[in-house]
This record gives sequence, C-alpha cells and structure tokens, in this order.
Amino acid sequence: MQWKCVPSVAGHSRCRIEAIEEPRSIRKRYYGGFIDGRGEWRLEPAGSGTRIRYELDVQAEGRVVAWLGRILPLGRLHSRQMQRVFRQLERVIMQASGCALAEA
Repeated sequence: MQWKCVPSVAGHSRCRIEAIEEPRSIRKRYYGGFIDGRGEWRLEPAGSGTRIRYELDVQAEGRVVAWLGRILPLGRLHSRQMQRVFRQLERVIMQASGCALAEA
C-alpha cells in the first residue's frame, strides 16, 4: 500500500506500508521526497487502555529541509505535530465508542 504523505513546507514524501503485525504494529517506509527512512506505529496494553507509540528514524533529503534543519528544531516540531495527531485520534475513538473525553 502506498500514498503521499501530508504536504509540508518542504514538499511531500511517499509512504509505503512494509509490515502489519495485527494488532501490534504498522511499519512504514518514507521515500522519494523530503525524508527517507522508516517509521513504526506500535500499540501496547496500558492498564485498561492502549498506549500508541510512534517512532521515526529518517534522514532529511534536499536543500530546503537541510537549510530548515539548521535553523529550526525539526525533531521537536515533528513531535509536537504527532502529539496533535494522537489527541485527534483519541477524540475520534472516544466519539466512535460513545465515551466522553475529559479535557486536560
């Protein structure tokens, strides 16, 4: 399975699912754009719920990203963006299950 990743300031990359280990993990490969490398989503039991972890091991590709990497904390910015993704994922899951989400 392949798709284009979300466009950013530096363009976009392609993603390919390399492996799915239901219900534990999804491994992806990023290529052909501003990053090259691998990412993995892992689902782990956590008390009465599930912990989702996202790990990313990529290299920046291209002049624009290399230049931005010198002036911006790209890793921290990506982490902040992924936190938003996880909060939205939690909202969608809670709504689908009919549960109320406690605001932090």
